[in-house]
Amino acid sequence: MTRIVECAGRSYAVGLWWQIRSGGVAGKKAMLKAVQEMAARFEAEGYSHTALRAEQYGLGRHDGGAPWPSKTLSLAAALRPRQDAWLGIFCLDDSENPLWWVCATLRGFVVAEGDAVFDSKDKAQVAADDLRLAMDNSGLTIVTLDSPEESWAFLRPLLEPETPLIPLFKKKRDQRLGLLIGAIAALLALGCGGLYWLHSGYQATQKAEQRALQLAAQEAKKRDVLANPARYFKAEWLTAPPR
Repeated sequence: MTRIVECAGRSYAVGLWWQIRSGGVAGKKAMLKAVQEMAARFEAEGYSHTALRAEQYGLGRHDGGAPWPSKTLSLAAALRPRQDAWLGIFCLDDSENPLWWVCATLRGFVVAEGDAVFDSKDKAQVAADDLRLAMDNSGLTIVTLDSPEESWAFLRPLLEPETPLIPLFKKKRDQRLGLLIGAIAALLALGCGGLYWLHSGYQATQKAEQRALQLAAQEAKKRDVLANPARYFKAEWLTAPPR
């Protein structure tokens, strides 16, 4: 489960599953495609967002409800501990919906299960103990803080916000909007084509009617000339004086 927390006017996500990016994947678009393929392999987990770092990525899940704030950042990715091997247990919220965060980093990388959230300290402690054994105790710095005030006072100076969460897939609403825009564009194109066709047809009809009227007038004049030649030709031999 992924939760959103607030610190110094910024929104942070906690509870991502972190992986090292595949070798040979370069560029944000190519990496996002690789992450989408990975998320599809774990479809049952319902991953909806990712945080992309230079050499690793985190997967998070939005469980419905209100949308996450825009420009939500990864808290684990923003953390810059001064030790190479570091493990922390922090109480980030002690309200009716408590939030305990377990974070573990190793040589600048977030450990796979090292960005986990729990609703009690006991559960967080069990997860931290498993991480401690996996990471080896030698040189490992462990921090445990039991109140939000202490936790944020410790974490705030170590944060360098830089890794936003982005949707893994386009929302259905966006897809429907894209289809709607495409349909409107197609209708407009057909409408413009239809108007052009109608206008062209109207012009052609007008020209044909005008031509028909011209031919009819010419035919009527021809018949009148044949029937009444005196109207059109002078009979000079009837009026000219004799020589």
